[in-house]
Amino acid sequence: MADVIVTASAGPGTGTELTTQIMKGETMLYSLLDDSPKQSTRVAYIQFANDPYGGNKTHRADRLETMLRPKVESLLLIDQPGGYTGHGAAYTAKFAYQFGECIKRFVESAAPLSGC
Repeated sequence: MADVIVTASAGPGTGTELTTQIMKGETMLYSLLDDSPKQSTRVAYIQFANDPYGGNKTHRADRLETMLRPKVESLLLIDQPGGYTGHGAAYTAKFAYQFGECIKRFVESAAPLSGC
């Protein structure tokens, strides 16, 4: 079994270039999800409000729920938690304190959690 933890996925660039890269990245992500087989992988995906690199976060959360959840052993989606903003929010002590143990249990438990 493999485990994947993604925090604040992003596209490179600035301005119009960034917008184009984010759109390309989302298109590739959804294509990969659509083509991927069912597998025994646990995926934790975390995204934050006001992340200028994050693209359409509401749409992405909905797509992960519908496209990814049925194909993996377990999906932990921490979607724009209150009190955290911006691209680097996962790298704060506050985030580690609030969510670190939950993410660790998600990865290590025999029966993974569905939420924090």
